[in-house]
Amino acid sequence: MQEPIDKLFYIPKHSQGQMREKAFLARITASVGAIVLCLLAIGCTAYAWFNVNTATGLNKIQSASYNLTWSITETDAGGQEQTSIDTGIVLENNALAPKTYKINIKQTQNSTATTGFCVINVDFNNDNIPDEIYHTAQIGKDLNAPDGQTTELNFNLTLNQAAKVTFSSHWGTSSVYSGVNANSTVKHITDNTVVIGQVQPEITKKEPEATPEEPKE
Repeated sequence: MQEPIDKLFYIPKHSQGQMREKAFLARITASVGAIVLCLLAIGCTAYAWFNVNTATGLNKIQSASYNLTWSITETDAGGQEQTSIDTGIVLENNALAPKTYKINIKQTQNSTATTGFCVINVDFNNDNIPDEIYHTAQIGKDLNAPDGQTTELNFNLTLNQAAKVTFSSHWGTSSVYSGVNANSTVKHITDNTVVIGQVQPEITKKEPEATPEEPKE
């Protein structure tokens, strides 16, 4: 191998014609070799580019979800308790007499958030604008609970006047949790009984006044 290379690049000292010819041939050979190497490099790069597996695992970012179910028990006109279970419910009391409901709230199993609470909106004027807003205790992780966890809530809700009461779930920590926001207009449910509205005064009917009889002739 060394002998052909020596012959190719060997330039006799006393032969200018052969020296020029040898030098020209050496330059051409080096240029051709460089071109061949470049073509090989381009070919390998193109092959790697189109055949490499560029698929990589993606980490999906999902927002937390928090869902509650409400079990609401009321007593009908016959004195029997009727329970309804729904993910969203509206309570209305159109009677003048106060009405009490038993409320049970649980977190659903498909929730991904560790804690949340229930928002109770009270609409007295039936205009879909809440006149009063209540937040329940935390359902899920709860630092105030004995074991740091609250699985469900039970309380009585009494409506003293006609109102529309709606329930909704909200993940995270309540703005009035543990009284951290005492100036808030939102009320925090801490007792087993929630009384909403004012007791309406009884309407007394006036008896019609008797018209005096005309004197007989």
